[in-house]
Amino acid sequence: LITFSQGGNPIRKIASIASLLRETAAIPLQDSNVHCNFDLPDDLWPVEMDDKQMKQVVQNLMSNAREAMPDGGVVYIRAHNIVISAKDNLPLKEGKYVKWSVEDHGIGIAKENREKLFEPYFTTKQKGETKGIGLGLAICYSIVKKHDGFITVDSEPQTGTTVDVYLPA
Repeated sequence: LITFSQGGNPIRKIASIASLLRETAAIPLQDSNVHCNFDLPDDLWPVEMDDKQMKQVVQNLMSNAREAMPDGGVVYIRAHNIVISAKDNLPLKEGKYVKWSVEDHGIGIAKENREKLFEPYFTTKQKGETKGIGLGLAICYSIVKKHDGFITVDSEPQTGTTVDVYLPA
């Protein structure tokens, strides 16, 4: 709830997003048949971030990927440096960013649900053990936005989902 309120602003420090991704991504995959494959270049720019909040984003995205692949599989985490300009047509200030992605090859998300993904309490998860309360992606959205970043989701049913996160370098 603090994340959605006027409080909960990030306490930012300059750090390596690659290190944070490597340290955090495997935690939600423990005791599962889902594995992680990293493509993180050595020359990624440092970002100014609240590491605790960004770990929450990574864990939420990895948990979603795990749940989307009940039969197991591989989650791909990629990152690269990117310079955003007005022609990119993104709701970001022009400048340097690190774009990182979490990609699964799971059940995907139906088109009619994609525009509601970041709404609090919206969930596509079925009733049962993995029933969500619909806060995971809403929290991710709020944290990334408070870091002056942007988060997008691209998904196709039965093909998988890719979540892209842009953070200022």
